[in-house]
Amino acid sequence: MVCIYSRTFWTKAEPNLQGIASKLIADSIPRDADGNVINPLDAQFRSLQLSSMVPIAKSSSEFATLQAYARDTHGATHGFRAQIECAFRVDR
Repeated sequence: MVCIYSRTFWTKAEPNLQGIASKLIADSIPRDADGNVINPLDAQFRSLQLSSMVPIAKSSSEFATLQAYARDTHGATHGFRAQIECAFRVDR
């Protein structure tokens, strides 16, 4: 039986564990088709597979409708208020 609390065990296991940890970290970093590192936020956005994303003007009736929906569609017992700061029209 191997005792994982022994210094001998960790001295022998440490290089292997570091290699495994490095591999796991490297594999979790998003990359493009050429292997270049991608910002995680950009990778998340790309995963949505949107063909377009256009901001909705705050002065538009569409934005006013969204604000009214956020204001009027929650129950009085919820104890919070939602306010739309910005909205986007998206196409897939």
